Amino acid sequence: MVVWSPLRFKCGLEIANRFVIAPLTTNSSHEDGTATDGELAFVRRRAATGFAATISSAAYVEEDGRSWRSIGATHDGHLPRLRALAEAMRAAGGLAILQVYDGGRIAIPEIIGDNRMRAASAIPSLRPGSKTPRAMTGDEVEGLVASFGRAATLARQAGFDGVEIHGANHYAVHQFFSPRANQRTDRWGGSLAKRMNFPIAVARAVRDALGPRLIAGFRVTPFEAEQEGYKLDDAKVLCDKLADVGLDYISISLDNYRLSRPM
Repeated sequence: MVVWSPLRFKCGLEIANRFVIAPLTTNSSHEDGTATDGELAFVRRRAATGFAATISSAAYVEEDGRSWRSIGATHDGHLPRLRALAEAMRAAGGLAILQVYDGGRIAIPEIIGDNRMRAASAIPSLRPGSKTPRAMTGDEVEGLVASFGRAATLARQAGFDGVEIHGANHYAVHQFFSPRANQRTDRWGGSLAKRMNFPIAVARAVRDALGPRLIAGFRVTPFEAEQEGYKLDDAKVLCDKLADVGLDYISISLDNYRLSRPM
């Protein structure tokens, strides 16, 4: 059967079959963003089941973008436990992929502080109780792109086989692509072409940091169910552009799996 056959990615790495453990938010890391022993044991048990690869829970790339008590990939102090995480994920022979993210306007104030929330535009999420973020400056946007690249460098140094960019489920990369969340008038917002600039820049930063021989993936939500959100045709254009960057795969994720079509 095809599902049990190996698959070779564009970068040259190969998985033994078509089964991959999807990322799962554990919300169980230390306050400093390092994985706990219990978290590592949990990951090791999950990976030891014959799956060809495991994708980690999302690691934050900047302190101000933390949306839960997650692992971090921001500085050299995170390297030892990232190495331990990669080893736990690869213990049964499968590949290890680190997912990276920034929360943007859905970061948690109780974790980052009340006045540190920033996003593409000063527009709150539609989630109940959401606070209004401040709009990022152009320099901050470029800094966030660089932070994704730095996280990918740490992943490579820690021994991961690749990185998946979390560009879905209303996190910062998704927010920059959304016409509802991003109403900037500079090069990072406005038209569809400009709203694609941030996710494409992040993809390039990650691809460059990893080099050509590690896996680079991107998780995307295919459409926004809310009014004034982006449509499926917009996401298809973005995915075509991401393919041109040299990514190895696209992962499709609905934040609500019960939604089968746009509203």
